Amino acid sequence: MIRLIDVLSKISIFKFIKYNFFCKNIIREKGFYIIPYKNAILDLSKESKIKIKGKHLHIGINRLKGSHIETLIRMEGKSTWNVNNGAGICYGTTIEVKNNGILSMGYTFMNTGSVIVCSKKIDIGNEVWIGRNNIIYDNDHHRILDNNNNITNKISPVKIGNKVWITNHVFITKGVQIGDGVIISPYSLIRKNIESEKLVGQFCDVRIFNEKVNWSSELIK
Repeated sequence: MIRLIDVLSKISIFKFIKYNFFCKNIIREKGFYIIPYKNAILDLSKESKIKIKGKHLHIGINRLKGSHIETLIRMEGKSTWNVNNGAGICYGTTIEVKNNGILSMGYTFMNTGSVIVCSKKIDIGNEVWIGRNNIIYDNDHHRILDNNNNITNKISPVKIGNKVWITNHVFITKGVQIGDGVIISPYSLIRKNIESEKLVGQFCDVRIFNEKVNWSSELIK
């Protein structure tokens, strides 16, 4: 566990005071804080909420000495990020929660280059380790249309259980549920549910799934 006293020289004191004592977006359980390191960038809409309890939320940890690589947090509209047991969010990561989206997590360690984008609901359990360059989406973001112009790829929540290890270069797509104790091997595309305590991976050649597809740049809402 990272002690607050050990990071005082690495954090932004101004941001620490601002977000913990003067920012209505941050709702803290007594004794627990948001710890913004010097490279942490938070873009919070007026109606967004970050709720912290159980442990501190560290944003921007493990930055290399002399590096200016940022950790990016964007909360849009009436979005909510529930941090239920603290988290360690490394440098070079991105978390975005869209309007009305709810991102919830127990203790989560998120390593460099990983991205979470929550449009509706992403629920991450306790003691979840997200390695480098992973992506978790609950939304394809752009519409895929059938012959009648109906959307075929609607937003669908993601749920990840407790004590899950997502190694590196893993893409978890919308609608996926992952059980407790799962390990996902590198370079895997996860499109189906995974039962608890499984070691899984996916290695395959490129395949054509459909011909003459059509898509729209209009966002899914």
